[in-house]
Amino acid sequence: MAEEMEQKPGKKKKRPLLGKKVRNWIAAIVSVLVLIVVFQNTSSIEVRVLFWKWPMPQVVLMLLVFLCGTLLGYVLRRKDNP
Repeated sequence: MAEEMEQKPGKKKKRPLLGKKVRNWIAAIVSVLVLIVVFQNTSSIEVRVLFWKWPMPQVVLMLLVFLCGTLLGYVLRRKDNP
């Protein structure tokens, strides 16, 4: 009863959006899909930018593009919605 009195009236305890089991299943499925993409894209490709050439695995290029997009999204995010 003491715990009930400590809570402010009108304030409800926040519940997680998804259960712990559901989040674990989603994480496992996404991890398996990422591994499939990694193992299917191990071939070496040549990346050309202006007059430079770099050989690299295709999955490394995909990771670099993803990281650049994430960084760009972070830098250009709207300030009114932190």
